[in-house]
Amino acid sequence: MPKTILSLDIGTTTAKALLFDVNGKELAIAEKPYPPLITPEPGWFEQEGEDVWNACVDVLHRVSAQLDSSTQILAVALACQGGSLIPARADGTPLYPMITWMDKRSEPIVRKWRAEGLESKIRDITGWLLDPGLPLPMIAWIREHKPEIFAQTERWLSLNDYIAHQLTGAFTMTPSLGAAMQFFNIRTGEWSQEICDLVGIKTSQFSPIQPADAVIGYPTDEVSRLTGIGTGVPVINGGQDHSAEAVTLGMTSAGDAWLGTGTAWVINGIMEEPAVERVPSNMSLNYHTLPQRWTISQLIGGIGASMEWWINLGWSKTELMRSVPRSEFFSALTEEVQHTPPGSHNLIYVPLTGTSQLENNTTYGGFAGLRLDHTHADMSRAMLEGAGFELRWALESIASAGMPVDHLWLIGGAARSPVWPNILCNITGIPISTTQYKHGPALGVAIIAGMKVGAYQSIEDGRSRFTISANHIQPEPAQVELYNRLYKSYRKTAALLRDIYE
Repeated sequence: MPKTILSLDIGTTTAKALLFDVNGKELAIAEKPYPPLITPEPGWFEQEGEDVWNACVDVLHRVSAQLDSSTQILAVALACQGGSLIPARADGTPLYPMITWMDKRSEPIVRKWRAEGLESKIRDITGWLLDPGLPLPMIAWIREHKPEIFAQTERWLSLNDYIAHQLTGAFTMTPSLGAAMQFFNIRTGEWSQEICDLVGIKTSQFSPIQPADAVIGYPTDEVSRLTGIGTGVPVINGGQDHSAEAVTLGMTSAGDAWLGTGTAWVINGIMEEPAVERVPSNMSLNYHTLPQRWTISQLIGGIGASMEWWINLGWSKTELMRSVPRSEFFSALTEEVQHTPPGSHNLIYVPLTGTSQLENNTTYGGFAGLRLDHTHADMSRAMLEGAGFELRWALESIASAGMPVDHLWLIGGAARSPVWPNILCNITGIPISTTQYKHGPALGVAIIAGMKVGAYQSIEDGRSRFTISANHIQPEPAQVELYNRLYKSYRKTAALLRDIYE
């Protein structure tokens, strides 16, 4: 009887279900994109929690439908994006659309708190810098602008515990996602009433924290009917998607660094103790998916979201968009980029969510230096290069805090591009390693679940069953010199945008 682990990877734009044979083979996959993000106001980014749940049900059903009666599912493991917020009733019913981590409506509150000197206190307790997309300032915004929703809210959920409850009827949160709520004491591993007092809520309004390998429950009868997964299959807590990818790549020791390139781009490193005072000033401290490990991270920006915007802008109203797989549009973009030179004929692009490297930055981005002779290909390449300049800026900030990165793993969508990793390597001037494997978060939580149910003796034993190929890239001196010049222009452009729209 084949023994398998079923992973549910709940991203910002897509839900995926993957079935892994415990001996190292990927047996089945299903993907389902959510409806487009809701943007009722500029800088607002919402999703309906029910839309995400329906996508999860769909992919779980499609994978389970492929199984024969001899296949045994040992566990279902969860990997999830973090930082989004769902105000809900006590039974988990949402009272308002999910406000995603990309949302910037709470910027005025963040600026006010920074001016009052609150950021250092919040970071010292939670490990996290203030960010308008995170639940702490967002709850403050709801209290001020949606008092009726604030008054009715009995639970403040992340997407992680919302989906966990939909699956099992139990409310629970994993440490790597709980900390991203920014109400968590990073040293004690408990919800902080001192932080809750800032916005007038109680720690009891958050779900209990359980480790990544905890069995949070079992599929309800209704979930079993909808998905075909038996009610006796344990659901494993899992963790934040970027931390789960770290398990897949073996990023478990101090000095390891990787860049996750999904809808959000996040640069990450490892610490072996929760020492907030040692974390670079522009980074936040979070839990790793594995015990006794922590991650330091910084959001580079909504780079993947910007690329989705670019694709949709060009083809969303065509019949072709509805009939051709989405991957082909990214292939077409890659092909045109290969026909324009490095530097994009001096065209500069700042990501649409703004630079992440300046305090009090706005959500504005765009192209600077456009001329009549610039082509669509120049604009596409400039977008890839803009992401590289953001990455270099972040790496320089990390190095200035005494934690230089001399080698970087690249994982996620950009790692599968034939051109983007080279661009990033030449802009940053450091070697980059990539893998073509697409499903790092799902595999990471599958390995954790496999150890929990006895399929593996250790995390390393689990990793050893799966083959993850790697490609290693070195900087090209001529292009490094070119990008050194353009990088200076990029920083000036990003600062001007901030000053114009501040």
